[in-house]
Amino acid sequence: SCPCQWSPTWSWQRTRTHAEVSRDLAEQARRAGLPGRFDLDNLHAISISERNANGRSLSVQVTDRSGRTFTMDASRLRSAFNTSRKRSDQLPSGNCSYRMLDRTVLIQGRGHGHGAGLCQYGAEAQARSGMSMQRILAFYYPQSSIEQAWT
Repeated sequence: SCPCQWSPTWSWQRTRTHAEVSRDLAEQARRAGLPGRFDLDNLHAISISERNANGRSLSVQVTDRSGRTFTMDASRLRSAFNTSRKRSDQLPSGNCSYRMLDRTVLIQGRGHGHGAGLCQYGAEAQARSGMSMQRILAFYYPQSSIEQAWT
């Protein structure tokens, strides 16, 4: 088992109503200077259109019921979904997927959004089990080496 599974953000999900998503997307589209021709009140799909080498989403494609699409930066979408929401209802990370349901959008994700690769909960669990700092760092950063930076 992964030592990070004890993190409260190991795996999470949030829901947004179609109305909330439409409002948030319309505001972000306006800020991005996109033309108002998209029917954001009639969403059809939200999907990841580009990922980085680690699988984290870079851009998201939004499609309305007429088939018109626009693409936006994934971090901008996350920001839109987090604006004016209490912390417990925010998306902890942009490392997520979107599924359109009947009246809501289900957003499922993992992690806390840093993308640095080290889980503090997992590192703590490994340290408590007696693992050395060097082995913990090697677990999270297998291609790295520890070197003294001063003489």
